[in-house]
This record gives sequence, structure tokens and C-alpha cells, in this order.
Amino acid sequence: MSPPHSIAHYRILSKLGEGGMGAVYRAADTKLNREVAIKVLPPAFAEDPARMQRFEREAQVLASLNHSNIAAIYGIEAGAIVMELVDGDDLQGPVPIDTAIAYARQIAAGLEAAHEKGIIHRDLKPANIKVTHEGVVKLLDFGLAKATEQSAVASAAASPTLSPTLSLAMTQAGMILGTAAYMAPEQARGKVVDRRADIWAFGVVLFELLSGTMLFASGDTVTDIIAAVVTREPDWKLLPADTPPHIRRLLERCLRKDPKLRLQAIGEARIALDEPVAEAHAAPAVAPARGAWGWVAAGLLAAALALVLVLNRHAPPAGLRPTLRFESDEVGVGGSPIRPLALSPDGTRVVFDGAAGDGSPLMMRLLDQPDAAPLLGSEGAGIPVFSPDGEWLAFASGGKLRKLSMHGGAPIILCDAPATLGIDWGDDGSIVFAPGTRSPIMRVSSTGGIPKPVTHFDTTRGEVTHRFPWMLPGGKIVVYTASTRGGMYNDAFLVAANLETGRSTLLRKGGFHPMFAARPDGDGYLLFVQQDTLYAMPMDPVRLTVREPPVPMILGLNASISSAYAAAALARSGLFAFGRGLGVEAVTLSWIDAAGKPRPLRAPGLLGNPSLSPDGKRILFRLAEGENFDFWVHEVATGTTSKLTFNGHVFMAVWTPDGRHILYSDTAGEMWWLRSDGSGTPHSLGKLEGVPGNFTPDGRILIVGIGGKDLATLRFEDPSSDDPRPGTPEIWQTAVRSLIAPALSPDGKWAAYVSNETGRHEVYVRPFPGPGGQWQVTHEGGEYPQWSPRGGELYYTRLFPGQEVHALSYKVQGEAFVAQAERSLGVKPSGIYSSRNYAVAPDGKQIVALLPRESAANAPKPRLNYLVNFVDELQRRVTAAAK
Repeated sequence: MSPPHSIAHYRILSKLGEGGMGAVYRAADTKLNREVAIKVLPPAFAEDPARMQRFEREAQVLASLNHSNIAAIYGIEAGAIVMELVDGDDLQGPVPIDTAIAYARQIAAGLEAAHEKGIIHRDLKPANIKVTHEGVVKLLDFGLAKATEQSAVASAAASPTLSPTLSLAMTQAGMILGTAAYMAPEQARGKVVDRRADIWAFGVVLFELLSGTMLFASGDTVTDIIAAVVTREPDWKLLPADTPPHIRRLLERCLRKDPKLRLQAIGEARIALDEPVAEAHAAPAVAPARGAWGWVAAGLLAAALALVLVLNRHAPPAGLRPTLRFESDEVGVGGSPIRPLALSPDGTRVVFDGAAGDGSPLMMRLLDQPDAAPLLGSEGAGIPVFSPDGEWLAFASGGKLRKLSMHGGAPIILCDAPATLGIDWGDDGSIVFAPGTRSPIMRVSSTGGIPKPVTHFDTTRGEVTHRFPWMLPGGKIVVYTASTRGGMYNDAFLVAANLETGRSTLLRKGGFHPMFAARPDGDGYLLFVQQDTLYAMPMDPVRLTVREPPVPMILGLNASISSAYAAAALARSGLFAFGRGLGVEAVTLSWIDAAGKPRPLRAPGLLGNPSLSPDGKRILFRLAEGENFDFWVHEVATGTTSKLTFNGHVFMAVWTPDGRHILYSDTAGEMWWLRSDGSGTPHSLGKLEGVPGNFTPDGRILIVGIGGKDLATLRFEDPSSDDPRPGTPEIWQTAVRSLIAPALSPDGKWAAYVSNETGRHEVYVRPFPGPGGQWQVTHEGGEYPQWSPRGGELYYTRLFPGQEVHALSYKVQGEAFVAQAERSLGVKPSGIYSSRNYAVAPDGKQIVALLPRESAANAPKPRLNYLVNFVDELQRRVTAAAK
């Protein structure tokens, strides 16, 4: 088919493929400024009024499907179907068993949602299943086979391209087996089919995921394949030897020739995929009874946990104990995902921050109790860790490293810790921690003192940051994440350092947030995260060697590849806990008017840090592409978007007051100067370990947050040129703990910044350049201040409750800054990791913000998962993978 230039308001960009149901194109939606997929139906179909009328009725039903595992249908235009564009790869095997089960669970969930509305796929096959780069499975072409059923069977001989299950076989060499092989026997015989045909195809797809081999792959013609589907039994020997018994049973039930004997509902398959939980007699997940942490069956859970502890004490050392799973629901306040997480060494207590860093106390829960309680004294705490005896909890808050007794009392200050990126408590009584983004790992006594560095940046590898340390048993070795540039950590280094000799050993390249799970024999397993998957590999803690390749253990845990943190904790008892649900979500760049009504400007994606040009005509934002971040510019009037930088690891940016240039920082601590129209090349301004705020009205002074604790100014000699010749940064205010980019008022007379000196983040204001005092202007938590360009209001993100954007009116009386009325804009920005995800328009009434797309409302709720006897599970899985 020759491609059209446009269809309605959709501009065709490129061809994605062609099959029996027509050609598929990538297109730009010029009204909503998003990319879509458009399937142009064959002329014989689109020109048949009866077919189109029936197809439109089917499409209306399909459009009602709102499920995260089904590609959405947006509409029908001039003989074409407008669909969600799914960027990803076709499903294909073999994949690890855990991955296959995770994919199968999502396929079953999508089919179940459709079957509940009476919609049958009838053409389920790997070519109609995409896996996004985030690991989300999307089912494509849902219901299209059903919509064409009436005429497809009758006319297949004359026009085989009208048969969706045979089209690729008839048109592409080498693909003759790729679609007929997925038909159910009754479908191959031409009989009327129902949802059990989809169950058969589900089984064939799962078989292929596990084995990497098509189930019915012999024969030279479509007829041969169909004959095999109808007459041959599956060759079960093709499955991997370590395929779990419950998966084999599920496949056998899905692949029975007689549909009456086949699995009758795909929801049963989804349940069967999790069958090991039931086989291990694990307590089922139940809805909360009291508060966000309540479990209905608290007494039953307590009894089960007590039984687990007894079994663990008396189990024979030579045997591997069963893995038991427990799960809690909605542990995050307001739907936020769990991030900071700690387990007591005996596995009886969990400590977490379920309030998304709003400065509230950490929560602690005894696992035999139904509810968590605030841990007084831990307000504003960062990542916590228990002492080896479980009597103390260490954490950072208010710029200090502190410890808190589990028996009560006030926290004890140990040392300074401006911005802790990981902490662990060793057997030798010392605590190791990463005090900043460009710091080595430091060590201090658990009784307090002056911290000393215990790691050194390896210049041969170009390391610039060390973070998230983990002490091995004995307290002599620490493993940690090291990176050459920061920003994205999937390809970071996992390093071990000897605390006595200072010598470091590279364990592997690729991964972050290392942990060590010790076995009773002294050896153990190095655990680490890539993307959102936990991996394990055998490790000798004495020789500091690991054995490749790593084995995937857990998919979908909460992790941040931009900070190298994962919400996971391992107790010495063998209990493993991890957060799951609501990781980084796709967002839409939206213009929000004075009435609070949003208007989308860009299709969903991984966006961050939007900022408006001084004239309000252009929006700069950061976009994630794989593991790279770059700045893009959106033209408000035309709706066009273009890439501005090609650095790959940009961080924050600010417009010059005349709008002609952009100053931005990268994750390596270097600042750059670039024309905002994209012409020319970026000009390096040198290293500056800080976060840029904004300029004075004349563009000659930039305010900068330095090291998470100081405010500095940077003076420019000629801010209108391509070579502005900046001077040396001058510290303006010290020890204000300016954790986030500061902001200057439009008249340049006031500076707003964020400090956690009260124990949580609040917004403060002080005169610029001074002298004068400071005013705390928020009292319920505040971050990311921005001034209205017209003056009179200071915007910020209020942390508690709700994380909404608020506007605080103010006036100046003499030398005093007087905060007045406050209003909520009803907007909760969301974007990649911790970012300033809104910007104020020049009129001071409207804002641009990153808002979660609608499907985020239906995303899985945050959950905290527990695996008992996890080290035994590691040994089982790693040993099986090595065979």
C-alpha cells in the first residue's frame, strides 16, 4: 500500500509494517501533539459499507477497554484505525522463567479484561504483543479478528490477506509458521470459536517464551502447520528442565485439544501463575482493615510469622527451606511508593517512610501487629538502617547523621551529613555513609566523631560519585555503587573496598544498589538492581570475586536509576522486603489555566524540569530516552517540539532574562551556555558543583545552590554574548542547607530557597544581596519555590498533605517580608524522579506542569512485599541457573 501524506488531522511520519489487515504507520496527532499508530484498512474492507459498519460497532466496544496491558483505540478516521503507539519490542523467547511468568501474568490480565466485556482476540501471537522498555506488556489488534470473521473465512481462498491468522504466512518468506501455529484446533477447523481459543493461544505463547521454540514449527506449508495444530501433542521435552511444576500444569490445561477440557477462564491462568505462593502455605494478601497498613487477618498473619520463626530455628542446615511470601497493601500515604526501607536483623520489625519525604516521622511496624506507628524522633529522616543488634536505628535528618534508641528517647547526633545517599551499620560498630552526590564513602563510629573517607575515586575509571554502601559480615569490606557521571546508574560500577587497606576491587560493570546475602557456609550472593529488576550472582566475600552471569530474582521493584536507590532491605534472618507499585510513571506536559483546567501539550513520556521562556512562547523540558537525558523545546504557538541538547546527561536549566540563551548543568557537575534557538554549539563554563537557580533582571548574576548547603552567586561579564565570561563563584550565604535550586524574585531583591533545618523541607526567603534575616514562609513542608513574574505571589510545592502546587501572596513592609494568604492550584505535578515539575507563566496566573496521564489512576497500588527464607531461594535459583 502506498502511504498517504495525512489522514484527517494525523500527519503520517513513517511506515511500521504491513499485514492482512492493512498497513500500519507512525503518525503525529497535530491537535494533541502526540504520536499515534494508524492502521489503514485494505480498500476491499474500507469500501464495504456493511463491513465498516460492523467494524465501527466493534471499535466502539474496544475503545471502552481501559487496561494498562491493552493498546488503546483512539478512534476511526476515513477507513483507518487510530491507536496508541506502543514503543517496544515484539515478545520473543526464550526468557528467564521469572520474566516469562511476569509477561504471562500481564497477558492474562489484558485478556481477562477483554473477556469480561465479551471481546475475544482470536489472533493472539508474539507479533501482536509488545513489551515496552519499562517491561510493560501491551496486547495489540484486540478484537480485529472478530470484527472481520464474517467474511474472512469465506473469502480466504480468493484473498488470503483478509485472514488475520494467515496473512503473514501468505505474504512473507520465512514467516509461514508465525501465525497459523497459534490457532486453536477448533479455529483451524473453521468452527465458531470463543474465549477458549485465546486461552489456547496464551498457552502457545507461554510455551514459546519458556522454550524459545515454536510449539508447532514443523512443516513447509500452512496446511502442514494446521494439521500439526489439530493432530499433534506438544513436545514437553522442549521446555527448560527447571520449569516449575505449576507452570507445566498450567500449560497442559491450556493446550488441550478439546475446548471443553481446556482451562475455561483466563483469570484462572493468572491465578495459577502465582500458585507457588499457595503451595508454600503463604498467608494471602488481604485488604487493609485499620489505616493504610491494616491487615484484616492480623492474628492469622502473626501466627504464620511465629511459625516461620520456629521453623527457621529448627530447620536442618543441609535442607533448603520453602520461600514464603507476605504482602501488605497501600503502605504509602496518598498512593506514594515506598522508598526508604529498613528491616531489623531478626526480621521482626520494618521501618519505612510512607509519606513521600514530607518531613513526617518514619513509620515502624512489628510484623505480628496489624498497624504501623510513627517513630518519634525520626522526623525528616532519610534512608534508615538498624544496628547489628537491632537496638538502634541510624538515619540522616536536618543535615546530621543521628541514631535513635528503639527503647525511646531523643535522637543522638553523630556527625554532619548534608545529603545522605546510603548508609549501613557494620559489625565492627562503625557506620558508613555517602554524605553527598560528589563524595566518597565516609565512616564514623556509632558513638559519634569526625567521619573519615574510606573509599577513593578511581581516576582510571573516571569515578565522580560513590553511594549506597553495604558492609559485608565482619565489618572489613564495603561494597558500593560508583559512577563516572551520575544521573543514570544502570551502567554503574559495583565496587568492593577494604576498609583496612583502602584497596578497591571492581566486581562488575552494570547495576546499582549492591547488597550481600550471606550463606551459613560463609559464601553468599551479590544482589544488585538494573532498571527495576533485582539480580543475584554468587560471590566469594574473601577473594572478592563474583560468578557471571547474574540471575534475575524479582521484577518490578521500586527503584530509581537516577539516584541508584532501590526500595529493598535484607535481614540477617533471611527475610527480604521490597517495595512494588507506582514506579516512574508516564506524564503529560500540560498548560493549566487560571481556573485550574489542564490542556495537554505533549504526549506522555518520561519528562522533567519544565521551564518557560521569559516571553512564555517556548517551554524547555528534560526528556529521558533510554538512559540518556536531554533538553527539548516545545513551541506553544505551533505545537512543534525539537531537541536542543545532545549531551545525554543534562540536569537543570535556566533561561537568561532576554530569552536568547540557556544555562544548564549536567550530572557531572559541569555548566554549559547555549543559544536557545539551537544554533551554535554549547559553550562550557567549567565545573560548578551546584544547581542553578535564576538570574537577576539584568542577567549579570546567577544564584546557585552549592553542595546542598550553601548559596552562591556567579557574576557574568557579558550575559548577552555567546561567551559570557563568568567569574569565580562567591559564597553568598553559608550553612543554609539549600537543598534545591534557589530562586530570585522578579525585581532581584529577594531569594527563596529550601532548607531542612527544622527536620523537614520548608521554603525560606531572605533579602538579596542583603543584609537581612530570613523568613520561614511555609509550615506544612515546601519545595521548588518559584516567583510569579508579575510579583506578589510565591509558588511552591506543598508537601503535606497532597504535594500540590500552592501560591502564597506576600507584601514587603519596609525591610520585612510579610507572607499573607495562601491558595491551592489543585495541581499535583509528577515526573521523572525528584524534579521541579511545574513552571509559572509570564502572566503569573497560569502554569505549565507535568501531570500523570489518565492510565496512572488505574496503576497497581504501592505494596510492600516480604519473602521469608530468601537466601534459600537464592541458592535454589542460582544453582538451577548454573546447570
